[in-house]
Parts: sequence; C-alpha cells; structure tokens
Amino acid sequence: MVSKFDNLNLLTEEQLNLVHEKSIKLLSTVGFRFVHDEVVEIFKNHGFKTDQDIVFFTKESINQAIETVGNSFTLMARNPKYTIKFDMNTFSPGVGGGATWVVDADNTCRPATREDAINCMKLAQMLDQVETWRPLLFPMDIEGSLNPPWLAFQSVLHTDKPYHYTSHQELDIIRIGYGVTRETMKKDAEKGLSYGQSSVNVISPLTLATSQCETLLEYVRHGVVFNFAPMPSGSTTAPITLPAEIIQQNAENLAPLVLCQLLKPGMPILYGTIGSHTDMRNMATIFGSPETRILEYAAAQMARHYNMLSRGGVGMTDSPCSDFQAGAESMFQFVNVARSGINFLPGMGHLGSFMGGSLAKLVLDAELVDYSKRFMKPLEFTEENMATDLMEKVGPGGNFIAEPHTLKHCRSEYMVPSVFTRENYDAWSKKDYPTSMQLAADKAEKLLEQYELPEIDPEMKKDLKHYIEKTYKSKLKFGI
Repeated sequence: MVSKFDNLNLLTEEQLNLVHEKSIKLLSTVGFRFVHDEVVEIFKNHGFKTDQDIVFFTKESINQAIETVGNSFTLMARNPKYTIKFDMNTFSPGVGGGATWVVDADNTCRPATREDAINCMKLAQMLDQVETWRPLLFPMDIEGSLNPPWLAFQSVLHTDKPYHYTSHQELDIIRIGYGVTRETMKKDAEKGLSYGQSSVNVISPLTLATSQCETLLEYVRHGVVFNFAPMPSGSTTAPITLPAEIIQQNAENLAPLVLCQLLKPGMPILYGTIGSHTDMRNMATIFGSPETRILEYAAAQMARHYNMLSRGGVGMTDSPCSDFQAGAESMFQFVNVARSGINFLPGMGHLGSFMGGSLAKLVLDAELVDYSKRFMKPLEFTEENMATDLMEKVGPGGNFIAEPHTLKHCRSEYMVPSVFTRENYDAWSKKDYPTSMQLAADKAEKLLEQYELPEIDPEMKKDLKHYIEKTYKSKLKFGI
C-alpha cells in the first residue's frame, strides 16, 4: 500500500468538531465520576445533574469553561532568570518524573537511591536545556510516606528552577522555598503568577479519585497552575481504536476543566496529551509507538482548537536502556511535539515507559532539545541571509569556504552538538570507540563535579528546616 500525504494536519476542522460533539455526548449521557463529596456538592450547587458521585454535563457548561479558561501565565522560579512566561507559543522542556529504578551507563538496572535523586537535581540545575524541574527519580531507600516531602525539600535546596508539586501536601515546603505565604500565592495568582506547577491525574476511564480532587481544589485555591494528565491506554482503559481514545481523552480533559472554571473562572489550565496504548502480547503500556504520537498530535490539535495551553512529554521511549530504539523513539517525540505546538514538556531522562531514569539519558535528551529548537527556529529571508550577491560573486565552480560571509555565520548558522559524534571512523576509533551513551555519562559526571548549590536566603532555609522538623519530626531522614 502506498502512503499518501493526507494527514499532515491529522484532524480536519470537521473532525475536531466531531470529537468535541462526541465528548459532550459522552459527558452528558455517561457522565464523569468525582470521588469527593465536596466536589459533587459544588456541581449540585451550580445546577448540575448528579447520581451519587457521577456528574452529568451540558453542552453549555462545557463551552462556557472553554471560553473562560486562561492561556497565559508566568511560572515563577526562585532565581528570576529561570522564570518562564507561558503562552500559546511556548515550548518548554523539562525533566520527567516518578521513575523508581536507575539505568547506569553500563545498562545495569537498580533501585533508585537518595543519592541518585539528588544527583539528578544537580544535573538538571546544570543543564541549560532543562527549563522546569520535577523529581525524575523516587528513591527506594526512604520510607514511602516521606518520599514526596523529602524530594520537595531537597529540590528547594539543590535547584532554583521552577518547582513541581508531587501533591498539594508539599505546598508549604515549596512556597517556603519561594519565600512566599499562602496568601501571597493567592494574590499573585490574580496577576497571572504561579509559584510552581503540577499535574492532576485523571484515572481512565472518566474518573477523578479522592486524592486528585483534593489536590485540584488546593491548587485552584492557591493559584498553582497545573495540567490534566489523563493517560487512557487503548484496549485496556480506553477503546482500542484511536478515534475512540481521542474522544475519551478529550472528555477526560473537559470534565475537570469545568470544575476549575466554576471555582476560578479564567484560571489557566493545561490540556493533557499523554494517552497511550497496550501491547496485547504482554499487556505493557506503550509510549514510544507511532500510535502514541498520533494520539499526542490529535490531542494537541484539540487543545489549540480550544485555545488552551497543553502538556505533553519529550524523550519518551519503551526501551529499557539508551540504545538505538531509545534514541529513535525519543527524537520522534521531540519532533512531534515541536510541530504540534505542545507547550509544557516534561519527560527528559526517562527510559522504559516512565519506569526508569538515567543521568546519561538526561544529557542525551538535552542534546535533542537543541536539535528541536534549531529545527523550529524560523527562517529569515533577509538580503544578508539570501546571499544572492555572494553567489553571483563566487559563480559556478567556485567555493565559499574563505568568504567573509561564511566566517561571519559559521558559529551561529549551524547547531554544534555537545555529545553526538561527527568525526570520521579513523578519528573516532583513535578515541577508543566512544558511544553517545558513554560520552553523555562522561558529561554528566563532569557537570556533577562542577555543580554548586544555588544561593538561598539563610532565613528561608531556617524556616524550611523548622517546618520539616515540626511537621515530619524526622531530621535524620531529611538530611537536616
């Protein structure tokens, strides 16, 4: 079968409207489950039909939420140079989150430790391509309930880039790191400022669990901008066909969006584009396939159809190690999200379908950020750049290597990789055949050696330690 260029935009305007209409029908007839009495009561007080914890939506309520949702905000960083102004044209890559095992440079796998987690923070701080931070590694050598607050505490100490909340229970740790009160967060949210960012995770199909309802309420109250993260998986938690999954994922974004806009009209929310599918041979959830990229692109189109900001991912792969598959799948996603216009893009450093993390992979993904940003840079057809006078001067059969125009632009026109090899075989073999994985691991090690703790106000650090001691009564485990 000959493929045709008939899906460059993937969904037509007619199909975008069809997805919207089918999503409305789904939410009006089947409804959406909110496992939280207060949330259900909020809907009742606004005249919504409910059946126990199922809420039913109207076309009017959904369209009203789409019309009011904001699509720009400023994501604050403790260091102002890392603050990010988000709008519909923002492309902001960041670290992935939640991996529980580490893949070392020799491809061996082991449980993540506190030292690994801190090294990841240090490396993310050192890499300019990493714009937003979240805990890539969840250490297995610390008590489970202390894991999220420990990560939040160490994040504040080791990086001054924008912070990520694993849950609303870390709100006080993070806001102390920003040097603000809860009241300041609320007031500054009215000015479009968000102290950190996070996710609200929808359980497919069509459910928001109690903990996520509570998290949503707290974020809305304090003006913490977040993304919805429905992760339907075709054939298990969503229908197997892609159009059906696109509709379900859309509905799983729209239902909680209505809640947010009822509570705080105009609050920016990011549309989630991270659906997947299940490999029926082994029941594994797949994130590096072409079908996943189709779901991602379609969701990005729906977000832009609604004029909403969006959250996707970068560097995702199903490979357990940094091999050819990992590089191919990671680059595939980088190009896909860049061309589809997704705004907030965590995922750097991941391996093995979210389960693994690698410092070397984080460095390799930073290289892919540079490739992607160069790929996206608009061409400028100025007289200087078109250089027709120069071509006339050199003429047929000449060359441009010694021309002043070449010398002027040779350091800026082409991206120079920091890890990927461009040497011939002889030069490469004389260096003992280093692979990109080895070079990335070496670079990670050098960056960790160069790392310095970012500045932090002594009083702020004192307040942070006091809060930890009072709340968790565990100085030793927190490294205080």
